[in-house]
Amino acid sequence: MTRCTFADGAALRCAVSGGADSLALLVLACATGADVHAVHVDHGLRPESAGESAMVAAAARRLGATSETV
Repeated sequence: MTRCTFADGAALRCAVSGGADSLALLVLACATGADVHAVHVDHGLRPESAGESAMVAAAARRLGATSETV
């Protein structure tokens, strides 16, 4: 994390699909100490999409980030 620095009080917005890649980026964003807000888009195209939205929100909470589903 020494090469990934943000100004004090920086706010980051992360698009999180719920897949491994975007969740890993959410973890890294939170590790920087920035104010992180996760955004998940629920198109409602699959039966499991509501569960994915809940999982993303729970992951964000555990990491200290805020989240929203749009």
